[in-house]
Amino acid sequence: VQSGAGRTSMKWPRNAERVTVVHPLDHTGTSKAQPIAVSRSDAADESEIMLQSLILHPVPERNWSVEIGSRYDAPFIIDGFYASERDRQRMRRYRWSGPRAEFAIYPGEHIQERILEVHLLAMRHGDAPPANIQLSLNGESLTAHTEKLATDFGNILRVEVPADVWRPGKNVLSLSCTPWSPSELLGVGDPRLLGVAVTALHLE
Repeated sequence: VQSGAGRTSMKWPRNAERVTVVHPLDHTGTSKAQPIAVSRSDAADESEIMLQSLILHPVPERNWSVEIGSRYDAPFIIDGFYASERDRQRMRRYRWSGPRAEFAIYPGEHIQERILEVHLLAMRHGDAPPANIQLSLNGESLTAHTEKLATDFGNILRVEVPADVWRPGKNVLSLSCTPWSPSELLGVGDPRLLGVAVTALHLE
């Protein structure tokens, strides 16, 4: 990575024909919601890539954590989430899931049994149907134990994941649940189908 003269750039990765830009900017400098792929042949300069910022995510051998809704969560969000929001009462950021959502999880090089936690805020409307949350990792169903944090805060879904379910590198955690509709229950102009409000992932 090189910085200077008001710009930051990185050399095009060796033997790579495509890179993914997590926070692409449009012509006004505004960040777009979805990542885009850039091919070497389509780049303005085939030798380097211009960067606005560069964020490195180290993957420790043991404890691993990401705050969902923070400015750093994009590499861990695959699909099925709405934009980041902030709960002013609890001073936490979060994202609503839809009926089905997926995270990317990186357990490190040494594959072993790990404890996975999904932290949820108590944001569902009282008249919404039960969430009936189901979790799976790489297509394998997981049995979660729910730990209630506080009446007005939320829950932790805690799962003991066997070593044979993990894969080296990227793992896909899927969350599915029964959604509810703010427009139907509250009569507001919010057309979304909301699942659960996720605030953090932890791996021990």
